[in-house]
Amino acid sequence: MPTFNYKEHTIHYYEYGKGEQLLIALHGFADSGLLFGHLEEALSEKYTVVALDLPFHGNTQWNADIYRPEEVADWMEIIRKKYGKTNFSLMCHSMGGRLLLGALPMVIKEVKELYFLATAGVAYTFSASKIWWPLWARRWVRKRMIDSNFFIRIFDYLHDWKLLNTATYQLFKMQLDLPRRRARLLRSWEALYYFPMLFNQQSIRLIEEAKVSTYFFFGKEDKVTTPKNGKKVASKIKQAQWIETPGNHFFIKNKLALYLRKWLEESHTLEDV
Repeated sequence: MPTFNYKEHTIHYYEYGKGEQLLIALHGFADSGLLFGHLEEALSEKYTVVALDLPFHGNTQWNADIYRPEEVADWMEIIRKKYGKTNFSLMCHSMGGRLLLGALPMVIKEVKELYFLATAGVAYTFSASKIWWPLWARRWVRKRMIDSNFFIRIFDYLHDWKLLNTATYQLFKMQLDLPRRRARLLRSWEALYYFPMLFNQQSIRLIEEAKVSTYFFFGKEDKVTTPKNGKKVASKIKQAQWIETPGNHFFIKNKLALYLRKWLEESHTLEDV
């Protein structure tokens, strides 16, 4: 089982493919690096994919309550050196997009390509707001609500008050039925305080100035991170390409692989966009 040590933690990852280019992949909430195994056939000729199990997920042993953008950047640098590469590409799905945005200022000089798959960070969400949910409030909720059904009722209230769309509500409600799942959700939510909620001007400027080829893949039926919001963000980045495919928020598992393989067979460079 491939791992590397980081401080007092052990990070687990999956490796897919033997391509020349290194691609580091960050999954979304309640998933693991196994997610990108669905894309192995499409990616393996061009890339060696290193798909991390993020803290509180999969087989990674994370012995702290939170993690920060600079730590995510450290993991990327460790992997880059481990594989002996001068640069790498990044791929993210859903929550992984916020982690990518947080680490980006520290790794942008080594980044060759960016793949945003149904990424978070394209629209305001009440639950991610630092104003409505400051750090002290998140800590209070985490410490007191892991074993309380009241936290489930909070989600019901937010949905009733239209502060959570139905798709997001249903997605996260499934994570609240067991204490172990609830703890993972609350710890991830507290850690995400340190990461950007949205693509901001700094992120867009960094990508443009570094001339990083950037690709947005969204499923047409995605109700969690909608194509409408994703397309708005993509339109703000000069060298970004927008690709809309069949499927919903979890199109990696059942729709994206064949489409991506065909897309990668063509030549996609900054000059093409």
